[in-house]
Amino acid sequence: MMDEWRRFFTLFGFALAALSLHGPVIGHTDYNGPRYLIGPWLCPPLLAALYSLRPFKPYRSGAARYAGMVDYDCEDGDAQRLSRIFASHEARQFLFRAAARLSTQLFALMALMMILHWRLLTWSVTSLWLAHSLIGAWIGSFVALMSQFTHWGIERWMSADA
Repeated sequence: MMDEWRRFFTLFGFALAALSLHGPVIGHTDYNGPRYLIGPWLCPPLLAALYSLRPFKPYRSGAARYAGMVDYDCEDGDAQRLSRIFASHEARQFLFRAAARLSTQLFALMALMMILHWRLLTWSVTSLWLAHSLIGAWIGSFVALMSQFTHWGIERWMSADA
């Protein structure tokens, strides 16, 4: 299902990350310059590094438990091939490229926000919304990157030269 809705999940994840980095819109606003500058370059690459150190295992995830397919790759050759694709060096390269692309897009949007709010920007590293924003941006990055990554893996798995 996630592959069929890849564009929606990618856009949703991007929007969640961007809105999280922007901070509160209603009530006490917090236009924090350091968060706008550092957040886009922190969240997506950390996620890519996490999956580089510990590769995605499609048959060990919550979705596999829900579908009753835990450890399915131990008994099926095609499932083993899919697991090897997600654990490959090529998968890590794709993930870092996708994270760099997402970081660049988030940074461009945050730079636009800085231009729009330049008179209201604060430059304190002790923002009240710093932790909330980074957690939200990390979750949004996770949704966007994993939708792209699963699509890449399934496309690679379906191709004859995988």
